[in-house]
Amino acid sequence: MACKLLDCTATKEINASADISGGGVLGAFFTSAFLTLAAVVYGYFSKSLPEWYFAEIDHATISYSNRKAHKILVEPWSKAKTKICTMLGLKLSPRRPGLSREQRQEVVTRFVLALSDQQLVTGLAILVGTLANRCTLTVYDYNMAFTLAWFSAITHLATLDVLRDYLIKHRAVRNCRIIAMLAMLVLLLFFLASATVRRDDSVPIQCLFVQPDVEPIYPQMDVIYYMAVSVTAIFLLANYKKRIQWSLGKTSRHFSSAYYLAYKLRIRYGHIWNEFTDLSDVTRDNKTLFLERLATDRSFDWRRKLLRRIKKTSNFWVHQYYTLSYATHLYSKSYISLVPDILFMVSYGLTQTIGARWINDPIYYNDASTSDAILVYLDSSMGFGQVTPILLLALPILTAAEIYYEATNKEIFDEPRDAGEIDNTSAVHSSVNTESVHQVTDDVEIDVFHRELLDAPQPLEEIDDYELELAATAYDNDLLLIKKYFYLEPVLIERKLESLDEEGVTLQDVWAEKKKLHEAALNLDDIHRNEPYQDACTAVFFVNSSIPIAAGIILNIQTGPFPLTEWNPLVGSILLFSFLFSRFGSYYQRLVGLLSALQDKEATSKVLSSMRDDSSMRDDTTT
Repeated sequence: MACKLLDCTATKEINASADISGGGVLGAFFTSAFLTLAAVVYGYFSKSLPEWYFAEIDHATISYSNRKAHKILVEPWSKAKTKICTMLGLKLSPRRPGLSREQRQEVVTRFVLALSDQQLVTGLAILVGTLANRCTLTVYDYNMAFTLAWFSAITHLATLDVLRDYLIKHRAVRNCRIIAMLAMLVLLLFFLASATVRRDDSVPIQCLFVQPDVEPIYPQMDVIYYMAVSVTAIFLLANYKKRIQWSLGKTSRHFSSAYYLAYKLRIRYGHIWNEFTDLSDVTRDNKTLFLERLATDRSFDWRRKLLRRIKKTSNFWVHQYYTLSYATHLYSKSYISLVPDILFMVSYGLTQTIGARWINDPIYYNDASTSDAILVYLDSSMGFGQVTPILLLALPILTAAEIYYEATNKEIFDEPRDAGEIDNTSAVHSSVNTESVHQVTDDVEIDVFHRELLDAPQPLEEIDDYELELAATAYDNDLLLIKKYFYLEPVLIERKLESLDEEGVTLQDVWAEKKKLHEAALNLDDIHRNEPYQDACTAVFFVNSSIPIAAGIILNIQTGPFPLTEWNPLVGSILLFSFLFSRFGSYYQRLVGLLSALQDKEATSKVLSSMRDDSSMRDDTTT
């Protein structure tokens, strides 16, 4: 009935909906978003997330931050507490033991999951509700609804980085959430596209569709504005695509969709290369595994090359370049590298909401002669639509409190766990039995597995060489260090140990390979420890974060007492496009890199050899 009486005549007043623009609704949205992001930050710095989330840079960042926080916050409070208790003659209560990592992980996951679902449902509800009442709500309400829904979407995306392991394990509920995410993405893109239609903010939303104004929003540079909207939409699509893919299964942090394209190009146009590598063993079933291992092996190889170049170069500027390249390489594999995307969406959504609610000028409508004369009336009473979202904030908090007290009060039994659960990384690359009993000879531990091989009858030329035996033992003791710089090599050595008689390889040959690999790893680690890559990583993070933050703010500052605000869409688009272009550059680099690896017979044969028996590398692609 309301649409039959539709009146698209602009007025000087806007009666804003309190259920969209009210203080209670905005307060609930901001509080929920803050709690969500705070939970994500806490989960990261307290290591309350699955171990496979973290890379080397993450561990260094967390360790440094915790030391600083302890020095600045914990130590002064502890000293003050001790002095106060001493002055008052009180006894210091014993410190309560903290939760284990598994318990913290459960608390954070359940809390973030509750907030995540709340953000998803709330965002969908406000978008659907706005469209359902498009004949009575104004364009002003439409813009406000979009800003709140955007804020819900970005906080929900931030939670997916934390819930990735949970979603992989719970497929049924994950699929339902993905369907809801796709619905929300379609609605967000629809609202974003509708923002390009110029209408006065006082008219009903339906007027955007039945009587759109033919004049562009910025007559002097409409193309620039549409470019800004397009780049923002592309950024949103890319982040949704990436996180939906992550929720479907574990993939290597070294892996990229560019590798599928590289493989297709290699198969289709492989004849143009002078040497064609044999990929006949790569089938449809093991193609993804092959590409992930090849990509991971190439990433390890690139890290070794950078370290060697850092050591060899004597030129200061070349040395700084390689150091920055090395820091960028480590940063790109870390969990913290996901932060800039979230920072852009947070800055964009926050600035957008503030501009729509507290600046009396529509976000997408920059006609000062009209908007300055419009008065916005908003019912400030706390009705049902504003009180309800505030009270709903208690649900995730109560959930987290319940889980916390359950974890602290229940009796913990020590149950034996499978070796693979104790250390997934060791199970992935294991080349020796870590539960073997060790014998001590001349103050050096000799693995029982090696001793049994020595005791077995062997040809005369395979007589034990004591130096190689000690080197092999040192290799076993430093296996985790070796796996830091070498990916497939330890696995291939294990295969040789398992088939000494079959392939005509002697035990001394294997020991010699272990010695060589161990020495190379020690040299690489020495270069790594002596290089100030942490400062370079900090600079990379700062640059990668500041650009999207600035873009998110500038794209939404289009009016007010700021100079040249009409050029902000262009400036913001350039900043955001430069950020996306750097991502495209990384994509292109990976594409070219894997094309080169697919041409390398040694690299492909090494990967194919490692795939003959997957038992030792079942989950290696997540390392």
